[in-house]
Amino acid sequence: MWSFNRERLVALRESKGLNQDEFGRSIGTIKQHVSLWETGKSIPSIISLIKICNTYEIDIRYFFAKSANNNCQQLSIETLIASGGNK
Repeated sequence: MWSFNRERLVALRESKGLNQDEFGRSIGTIKQHVSLWETGKSIPSIISLIKICNTYEIDIRYFFAKSANNNCQQLSIETLIASGGNK
């Protein structure tokens, strides 16, 4: 099973010197969504992931790890696509 790696999202945002509000605005969302993603309470939709990857020139695979980790929300790629990323 693949896992969304929230720490990599935090690392990307911080490497760009952005706070959650600035990062959210850069991809067309609000800071509350970014906070939920970074704390593992939610995951970005597939649309948001694509916006992040396009905006910051990151391969989508950067955000996924293939190991069970207590710091990563478990998610299969098939489930993400089938649900429209609203898991």
